[in-house]
Amino acid sequence: MNKNLIIGIIAILILVGGGMYVAHSNSEKVETEKAAMMKKDEDAKMMKEKEDAVMKKTDEKMDGGKDEKAMMGTGYIFKNGKMMVDTDGKMSPMTQSVTLKNGSSVSLAGLVTKKDGTTFQLKEGQSIWEDGSIVTDPSMMKEKEDAAMEK
Repeated sequence: MNKNLIIGIIAILILVGGGMYVAHSNSEKVETEKAAMMKKDEDAKMMKEKEDAVMKKTDEKMDGGKDEKAMMGTGYIFKNGKMMVDTDGKMSPMTQSVTLKNGSSVSLAGLVTKKDGTTFQLKEGQSIWEDGSIVTDPSMMKEKEDAAMEK
């Protein structure tokens, strides 16, 4: 009888141990799946934040907003057929050609010569800033379109 009791206890221990192993395996699988889902959500959130930051920067450049311009430094704007200087939101006529921090030069006629020698002409409403970025002010373009419509 001792033999049967021992076999019964061993069988019970094997069943309980097997059940615990299965439960633990399922628990690990659930935890792994949870971790993968959390990482996926985290990655999606980070990607959304990056997209939002890029969109905001693009919107600011498209707006030609003073805040963005102020961050870029002094701007040289082709307005009403002549070059103007925008310093901290204050406009004044450009009186001489300038060389930007990035090595490009800007003439009184709005001709930009890059450091590598390539050139291009600023169009009405376009500006170039100390960092070399070029911005088109949508309000200036609208004024030009309105004037063309009146003609």
